[in-house]
Amino acid sequence: MKTLLIVIVCVSLALLAVALTPEIGWAQCDQTATTASNLASIASGSTGTAFTVCLSAGAYGSRQFFDILRTAYVTFRPSPGASVTMSPQPGNSRFIRFDGAGGTLTLNNVNVNSCSRNIEFLNLSFAIDSAGLLFSMETCPTTVQNHLVDNVVFDRVGQALFEGRLNCRSCNTVTIKNSRFAGVATGMGNAGPSDGIQTQGESRALTIGPGNIFEGILQSTCNSFGGAHCDSIQLQGGPGPILITGNIFRNGSNVCQCTDNNAVNTQFTHNVISDMGDFQIGCGGCSLNGFNIDHNTFYNSSSNMNSTTNGTFRSNILIGTSSFSTGGGSSGCVNCTVSFNLCDAGGCTGTNQIIGDPTFVGGAPPISTYAGWALAAGSLGKNAGHDGQDTGIITSGTPPSQPPAAPTNLRVTELR
Repeated sequence: MKTLLIVIVCVSLALLAVALTPEIGWAQCDQTATTASNLASIASGSTGTAFTVCLSAGAYGSRQFFDILRTAYVTFRPSPGASVTMSPQPGNSRFIRFDGAGGTLTLNNVNVNSCSRNIEFLNLSFAIDSAGLLFSMETCPTTVQNHLVDNVVFDRVGQALFEGRLNCRSCNTVTIKNSRFAGVATGMGNAGPSDGIQTQGESRALTIGPGNIFEGILQSTCNSFGGAHCDSIQLQGGPGPILITGNIFRNGSNVCQCTDNNAVNTQFTHNVISDMGDFQIGCGGCSLNGFNIDHNTFYNSSSNMNSTTNGTFRSNILIGTSSFSTGGGSSGCVNCTVSFNLCDAGGCTGTNQIIGDPTFVGGAPPISTYAGWALAAGSLGKNAGHDGQDTGIITSGTPPSQPPAAPTNLRVTELR
């Protein structure tokens, strides 16, 4: 009798486990679209109700999503296992999401404009040697836009009209995270070589990170295909604030550059900079105000702050061939605070220097994972920063060390 009871319990638990497993297609596709012509009209329906449109495999071309004033998200995603390509153009629209989860979604030449709000791009890629993503928000820079780019691949993607493969023109409240910006587009002529991310105009409340990877954006390659000046990130003005946090920059030429316009209120924190040619926080004919570079880890990467006012460079780690300078530019670094930095040689500047060799969770540099760059227990630099925290990056409670999202689309079946 006990044996039978155990079998019944085990079978019941197995059935419950199956019942709790997300079903492909269940509660994911409220509607299926097989042609491109009616996508905008579908999005215009039931504007106050969130629903998902699954796209059958195929090429959907350039699709205009104009004047779709929703109050809840319509999500366009591939049907389970399907491969879909599209060039969506949202204009004066609200609450539209493009999500590649469950299939393959490849976009190209996307222009979000005319004060659109709450436009999201998730779990997808932009086509190699194609134009990227432009947020063209210059007509409404003070409007909170709430755009999101999450887990998107921009490998070898070309300029989105301006120099960035992702170009943020007067963005306001936009988040770019968990995405990859790698290589250089070489099949588009002069329009190919691009920055990873470029801002222009009055960008503010922009968050770059956590979890982005900028890799292999090499100036030498850009010179061979059009000669564009290629940076991982280029900031061109804006009242800010701009937060760049929790990212990896590696095997490239330039981390971050300001040119042509003023940039204020920028926080560069908890980033890993590994084998990068230059970290230039300088500019010609402009003045940076309040640029803070704190709690970052530099390995074989130089950095400088010039033409800067009220900046900070604190609690950073500089090892290998890394160096830091406040010289150059029209005025150098005025009223800047440089302190509590750790160097493995005598190249530190400022006060409260820490000289010696740190040890990392991931072993000897270079380290492939973000979390691996955290200081190991007992390392030089532990709890030695300007704020009593570790020098370098801090991963505890700092993305991208985030727990996975809670499961969705679960159906519980009552067992009788």
